[in-house]
Amino acid sequence: FKTEKGHCDVRRNHTEQGRALGNWVATQRIEKRRGTLEQSRAGRLEQADFQWKASQWDAMFALLLQFKTEKGHCNVPHRHTEQGRAL
Repeated sequence: FKTEKGHCDVRRNHTEQGRALGNWVATQRIEKRRGTLEQSRAGRLEQADFQWKASQWDAMFALLLQFKTEKGHCNVPHRHTEQGRAL
């Protein structure tokens, strides 16, 4: 996922090769917050630049910038989607 998208901020409903990657990512964040995630696993995730807090605002802002680059403006039509997300 990171190789293709450039980040590890996976949406909760995202699947990868038929597997619920988004749910798995959310579980890792929950376990880290609760203190139940093994340190070795947390370390491996951190080495991959894993984001412990989901950055919805930043992700949506990046999509808006992508839209502006493509269209030349920020006047996003109602119900427009960008990479599967509604803007």
